[in-house]
Amino acid sequence: MAPGDLNSDMDRAQALTVPEFDVHQSPNVTARVSWGRSLELLTTGQIVFAGDGRFEPLHQPHSEDWALRVLAVQPQDAGRYFCQVSTTPPVTHFIHLSVVGE
Repeated sequence: MAPGDLNSDMDRAQALTVPEFDVHQSPNVTARVSWGRSLELLTTGQIVFAGDGRFEPLHQPHSEDWALRVLAVQPQDAGRYFCQVSTTPPVTHFIHLSVVGE
């Protein structure tokens, strides 16, 4: 499996993680972390835009670690996800999720 590729069993929770980001541009500015799939924005910071309640941003305060949890993974969840940090310039990582047992 290539870096950035994940396999998940259907109906299980799966956390999508990325390498640690330096999200602090200056002592007083913290960049935003957004997650999406294809052209759909799923989350920004702790705000969730996806309407079905199965996407959850994971972040420990004062840490650089961010993840996106997908609850009860379904076949339609397979595909390319992105995590973007709003630094200057923006930093984006891509993750491909495959669903096993489709």
